[in-house]
Amino acid sequence: MLKACFWLCAASAIWACGDGQAEDDYLGEPLFTAHGSVSSDLVLTRELILSLQFGQWMPPATVEHLVKAEVQGSFPNAFTMRIYKPPPPEVVVATVPGEPAFAMGSLVAVRPDHPDWLRQETIGTVGGGPLVVRTCAKDGQCRDIDLNGPGCESPPDYRSCHPDDPWTTYYSGADRDDYWFVYFAEAAPAGSVTSRYFASGQPIGKGYHLLVERVNPQETETTEADNACSLRAEQRAYAAVNNRHGREPAASVDPEFQVELPAEHIIAMVAEGCSQPNVRWVEDPNTESLALSLFAQNTMTP
Repeated sequence: MLKACFWLCAASAIWACGDGQAEDDYLGEPLFTAHGSVSSDLVLTRELILSLQFGQWMPPATVEHLVKAEVQGSFPNAFTMRIYKPPPPEVVVATVPGEPAFAMGSLVAVRPDHPDWLRQETIGTVGGGPLVVRTCAKDGQCRDIDLNGPGCESPPDYRSCHPDDPWTTYYSGADRDDYWFVYFAEAAPAGSVTSRYFASGQPIGKGYHLLVERVNPQETETTEADNACSLRAEQRAYAAVNNRHGREPAASVDPEFQVELPAEHIIAMVAEGCSQPNVRWVEDPNTESLALSLFAQNTMTP
């Protein structure tokens, strides 16, 4: 449900193990603080940096942005994560006209030499041929990864693809929940489209906020009425985009217009009065303990 919004922007925060910053390295007051623990089937033999990742869709490529944070505690048993910087301006997007701009990110872990900015584009063929993703850093250094080659699982799951590559991203999958970190450039008043979509109509302050999405099918609470409402909202969003461009209403839009869908989806969900029973707005992140696992992946999307 929330992944459509994710591609509007991306953010990251850095994980540093140990006792924290020395006094002469004071970073100021954190913009966001969260607590949690990490479990993983991976053998984590290298130092990893826990980060917030914000994605930016720039056809035909995607861009990964990482924004550094500071972490105290013991890895992987328990940690306190503090974010000191907002997402980069290019990913803070005014999705809905007249509403606050926001950026939506997920929690990842990377190695210390992982670039803070990567551009990824598929350059191979999909239909029976090699599927090659080219990943480039800002300094011009690029790597090509054959996702059908040795060391990779068959599509659509690339989790084990070249885990030793220093540019590999370790995504924070969870058995029960997905955690989304949403940054608002300005406050959203009570009853606004933004507050009704994200926070059940409650006012939203400027800065970072936490959303928890239950994703385990055995634990989700979606009813037939919820599904029907979401379907109506989806159809309404497609119709709005197609009508704007003189297209017939359909269950899809032309690729060049897909960037307009997230805004229309938010507007349609609010207009239809759809609930999101598996999405929980966290009023106080200090009361939430993030339970994370890690898996290796070389591309932002499977």
